[in-house]
Amino acid sequence: MKEDNSEKNAIKFHPFKIFTIKDQSYLFDGSSISIYKIDNTVLKILECQSKTVKEIRDIVCTEIDEQMFWDTFNKMVKSGFIVKEEILSPENEIPCIKGVTLMLVQACNLACQYCFGSEGEYADRGKMHENVAIDTINYLIENSGDAKELYITFFGGEPLLCFDLIKKIIGYCKDKEKTSGKKFIYNMTTNGTLLNDEINEFIIQNKIGTMISIDGNRDQQNAKRYYKNGAGCYDEVIEKTQFLREKDCLSARATITASNIELKEVFEHLYSLGFRSIPMAPAFNLFTEPEYNLYFTELKKLCDYFGELLKKDIGKAKTIRILWKALKRIHTGAKQYTACGAGINGVAVDIHGNMYPCHRFVSNKEYILGNIYDNIDKRKQFADEVRVDNFEECKNCYLRLLCGGGCSYENYVEMGSTQKIFEKQCLETKTIYTNMIPIYLSLNDEEKKSIFDS
Repeated sequence: MKEDNSEKNAIKFHPFKIFTIKDQSYLFDGSSISIYKIDNTVLKILECQSKTVKEIRDIVCTEIDEQMFWDTFNKMVKSGFIVKEEILSPENEIPCIKGVTLMLVQACNLACQYCFGSEGEYADRGKMHENVAIDTINYLIENSGDAKELYITFFGGEPLLCFDLIKKIIGYCKDKEKTSGKKFIYNMTTNGTLLNDEINEFIIQNKIGTMISIDGNRDQQNAKRYYKNGAGCYDEVIEKTQFLREKDCLSARATITASNIELKEVFEHLYSLGFRSIPMAPAFNLFTEPEYNLYFTELKKLCDYFGELLKKDIGKAKTIRILWKALKRIHTGAKQYTACGAGINGVAVDIHGNMYPCHRFVSNKEYILGNIYDNIDKRKQFADEVRVDNFEECKNCYLRLLCGGGCSYENYVEMGSTQKIFEKQCLETKTIYTNMIPIYLSLNDEEKKSIFDS
């Protein structure tokens, strides 16, 4: 028998998508990030969006008995898939700050063609004073609440132009660990051209998670990443990163343009060099329309290759960072109400002590969230601005809680508002997940255990 559903009420489903693998249908529920194996009864009900319960019953019960219909329908109600009232994301509760990105120097020794920071200067050339750096660490400690692990990211420009300052910061952090009850974890993004024996040893001794920017082979790298005199930097980067690569201490991030759009080829080259993790991200602003379409063709090929690797070389598959992260999100079902923690549990601090949501916003003074020397904290305001519920285009998307609305900076730069979705970024996300979900569904329990518990 039916439960408390009035037969006169039209029903509504949460955003969903049906996937079919080997003649078996699965329902991906975007509200709970859950996947259900479903039968024809469920499929029939799903075809009746916005009809009344009575209308659905009359349609479906032409093929099955009424008791089976109500059993299935009530299970769908109990799971929360059938909407009784509009469900919004939880109100943003701003957590303590757990990490800061230190813009040590707003300058760079390279002049990469696609740099969003205008050769690393972010419209304000200069170096961070030691006092600002130390005061930022103190600010982080004082505003970190009960968090035991705090994250420091060294960024620029090119942060190794300020290696002496990095050494002083880490020395100070080690002293503070003795009295604050906090543990510091360090990361750094560098172009790799300034690495030397002293820096390499320091990175290893202090366990600095280091990522370099490299776009592929010699021609691919030199096409967009070069010195101010136009000379390419590939050979020097390969030479100076050899030690850290051999120690399995280095990740590589490739910016994708028309010069290196063959994603699998880029990945294979960087993997052959011994990088432990290989994220890749497109510079959509440099693509022509044909190049943009080609990128999605190449992304689909990379997804297919990733699926093959999962069956034979899990370790290698996991280094394709953009796809591995997506697969993990599907497996864990973790919901994202914002695209990331930028401006929420982490901030970027410029050379003056101004705080921004992340390093990419540093050129945009309108997004200053406060300063380490004042009591202004606009993180709550920013978090409310970028929560996925504010995006009209996302209301009915089954991926909204996996995606969180996409990168706020990309939305802002490309669309003029953090609350308007950048279509190309959106399509990239959909391309990834519409390929990753079937790959996930193709895994048996033993394979999932091997992949996610290793």
